[in-house]
Amino acid sequence: MTQAPSGGLLLVGKVIGPHGLGGLLRIWSYAGPAASFLDAGTVMLRSVSGEIHEYAVIYIKPYKNIFLMRLEGLSAIGEAAEYRGADIFVSK
Repeated sequence: MTQAPSGGLLLVGKVIGPHGLGGLLRIWSYAGPAASFLDAGTVMLRSVSGEIHEYAVIYIKPYKNIFLMRLEGLSAIGEAAEYRGADIFVSK
């Protein structure tokens, strides 16, 4: 895990893109197991434009060599696609 420039946050992953039509995110984890995200409870996504949004983690599961993550409030492919390339942070 790498410390975010804003302090108080840890960089734990990156959004690769959406998965399916239901708003799932394909993510690459820098933090290791899925439990890191579930233990945090919420994640902050920093879009490529620099905007930061906080979401509750509903679930995360392994998928091939990455993870699939469902966040509260993201329920469509268009919403998930907005976060392609976004950094994922958790509070320290």
